[in-house]
Amino acid sequence: MFWRARRLPGNIFSRQGWTAFKLRAVYVLRNPVLLNRRVDLHVGEVSFSVTPRGGKVAKAWAGNWFERYELEFMSKGLRPQATFLDVGAHIGLFTLAAAVKKPSAKVHAFEPTEWTAGGIRQNVRLNNSQNVVARQASYFRPASSKPRRVVGDPLGSDSSRGDIN
Repeated sequence: MFWRARRLPGNIFSRQGWTAFKLRAVYVLRNPVLLNRRVDLHVGEVSFSVTPRGGKVAKAWAGNWFERYELEFMSKGLRPQATFLDVGAHIGLFTLAAAVKKPSAKVHAFEPTEWTAGGIRQNVRLNNSQNVVARQASYFRPASSKPRRVVGDPLGSDSSRGDIN
């Protein structure tokens, strides 16, 4: 395994310093020590679990994620019998929040890459969300070009490269 030294802030006792320390030092050790145990996230009155894969989960676990405010806003406005579409769902943070907040809603998650679509399915199983349909699909198509093929990339780089023949 290759370890890379990361620069930490000067004062780890500040809020920003502690968050950076958790993200860069503690989270690196968390998964091997806890054998990739699930990460529990709490957003307002909604709680759900995700598998510890990817940078978004690490940031959420450390308390340094911007989606928290959007998730709170979305969960307040979601109606009980709504149909919720999460296009470009990544690992399903919005999908899970909608499914847990409103179990009677119909939730559909779309993600083009195999790696992240598998992550959504794994997270849906982890939360026993019966109202979620997760699909590996891409809906991106430039108006003036041929359809694009989807290339799976677990590191999250461009996921729509190359033309279909």
